[in-house]
Amino acid sequence: MRKQSLKILGLSDDATPEEIKKAYRRKAFLYHPDLNPSLKAQEEFVKIDTAYQFLINEPESFAEQISSTENATDFERRKNSALYAKIANELKKNQAKAYRNNIMKRFLFFKENPLLDVFMAGLTLLFVGYGMFVMIDQMIDPQEETIRAYGVDFSFDGFYYMKLSNDGALSVNVPWEVAARIKSHNGDFSIVDMEVSPIFKIPRRILLVNLQDVHSGWVLLNVFYNWVIPVLMIVPIFWLFYKKPSYPMIVLANCILFIYPIILSIHLYITLSFRARMLLETL
Repeated sequence: MRKQSLKILGLSDDATPEEIKKAYRRKAFLYHPDLNPSLKAQEEFVKIDTAYQFLINEPESFAEQISSTENATDFERRKNSALYAKIANELKKNQAKAYRNNIMKRFLFFKENPLLDVFMAGLTLLFVGYGMFVMIDQMIDPQEETIRAYGVDFSFDGFYYMKLSNDGALSVNVPWEVAARIKSHNGDFSIVDMEVSPIFKIPRRILLVNLQDVHSGWVLLNVFYNWVIPVLMIVPIFWLFYKKPSYPMIVLANCILFIYPIILSIHLYITLSFRARMLLETL
């Protein structure tokens, strides 16, 4: 253990206590956390400090440290085990400190740049406002519309949802008994009466198919499109009020900059495209 500690300090086996102190001061100046904040330097300083503490506290007589019932191998094993535990504990502390510093640095990158901070706040308000706007659209009393539904598909889950093809044709996925009613209707299309949201005009419930009651079946697609996504849009509100640096806040900041604009664009595109096709099919 002595040879290993001397090697860490860059000394020979016959180094004197004065040489050990000089070597420690020289290396500590290079790797001390206050002078060199890098993680590699912190790890190196732990090794240097541990080696120095071992050398200055090294017993003058090794035999005096061994009890009558203990041999040299057992003593060395116990001593090394305690030393390694101390090194591991110091290393964990330094890694945790470096992690906190890294999070603080990234968090301040967003908060200490005035233009970026204002831009982030603007995006946050845009997403939150849009999400609440969509949910309010679902809470207001719906309107009724009648459309031509082209095509049919079968579903056994008891739900209804609408599907638009690239050419603007609208398909209705319904339980098999409703699909049978649509199939029994003569012609290339079926007549569907349904409730739509008053703002975005997105289907909420199917009322009639070919003038036959379908027991007001809910539109399944509406649950994800008009509730799950809007709730996700409200999440960025935490960026305005939660000021403590943390890894989730860094992730949220990156989502606000890169992910949420894509989600909002897709939602808007589907909404406007769906509404345009609905207008073409409205009787």
